[in-house]
Amino acid sequence: MNTSRTISIIALFTSLVIVTNYALVELPNVKLEDTLVFASAYSFGLKIGAYVAIASELIWGILSPYGFGGIIIPFLVAGELLYVFAGFFASKLWPKPQKGFQYENIFFGALLAICAFLWDTETNIATGLIMMWPHVHLLGLIGYELTGAVFMVFHEVGDFVIGSALAPILILYFSRAFADLEIAQRIAT
Repeated sequence: MNTSRTISIIALFTSLVIVTNYALVELPNVKLEDTLVFASAYSFGLKIGAYVAIASELIWGILSPYGFGGIIIPFLVAGELLYVFAGFFASKLWPKPQKGFQYENIFFGALLAICAFLWDTETNIATGLIMMWPHVHLLGLIGYELTGAVFMVFHEVGDFVIGSALAPILILYFSRAFADLEIAQRIAT
């Protein structure tokens, strides 16, 4: 894939992430971001998925209506990379979806829900480390995990439902759209 197409795909997915994050800002921890990052890595590979995840989290961490993310931003980026690895490895294990919804799509949702659980756990621990530094203790970290548990449920259920319904459709669409572009480009040259 050439450089301009790579940059266009990254820009497309990143802009979709930011726009949908703003559109869903009223729903706590329910976003299309995770599914879009997963689908970008599944469809276009590890490198493009990683660029989408990093760019999306950096932009959202700076321009979020919740305020500047500050020192937590690197932890958010690291957490979002979980979805990249999940999407990339899922593309190696499972064939591309052939139609919009199949019962196997629940595996996409389950994988996204697991990533959400790991992301939430990691960011809650990171928040605890930042807030308690330099007097970090296990009981305090457990408290931060418990405090975030309600938001974790919204995030995990949201990722399961959205991932099951939307990830296969995105993967199918982009696979077809870019396969057609590749064929047209070969004919033109």
